[in-house]
Amino acid sequence: MFESLFNAIEKFVNDFSWRRLFTWLIVLIVITCSAWTLEYYTGYLRLARIDKTIELLKKLSEVREIQRSMADESLSSIYQSIRSDLANFVAPPSSGTEISPGFIKAAAGALPWTLFACVFLPAYRRGDKEAPYGIIGALFFAVLFGAMGWFLPEFDWKLINYLIYPVGHFIVVVMVIYSLQRWKNKRMTRASQLIS
Repeated sequence: MFESLFNAIEKFVNDFSWRRLFTWLIVLIVITCSAWTLEYYTGYLRLARIDKTIELLKKLSEVREIQRSMADESLSSIYQSIRSDLANFVAPPSSGTEISPGFIKAAAGALPWTLFACVFLPAYRRGDKEAPYGIIGALFFAVLFGAMGWFLPEFDWKLINYLIYPVGHFIVVVMVIYSLQRWKNKRMTRASQLIS
């Protein structure tokens, strides 16, 4: 059953290609987005948690009735322990290692440019003299738009912070750069025609 999965992983490592890497990344992104969309629209996992909590509360109330009738101190401590476990299950305490929303927004803003920098890596490995400039430029934009993402206000609709801003600014900047390059090339062509 797992043999095909292991073979795919082995093939991915042994026969590495950027196309295969991006295919895996796209599949992973689609699966993650699908799971998030399912939870966002249906609340399946949250409702299952609430349902389980209700069942546990019913059982806990039965234990409470038994504990009242017996009036035993050891049962009272067990009952309190069960109540605290249920409270932790419903609302787990924060571990203190939570990532700040600003950092997540910054990472989301920098991600498209970081991935774009990775596109230049094969050319850099082949010895292309222009590739380092592409990598440096993409990383510059990653830092710039990551910093801007850090200070982006927290919107109620989280999709703005974590999807629309990163993809939107990337598309806009790439289109502006592409338009400027086309304009520059047309101008250079006209200048060379005038000189000839």
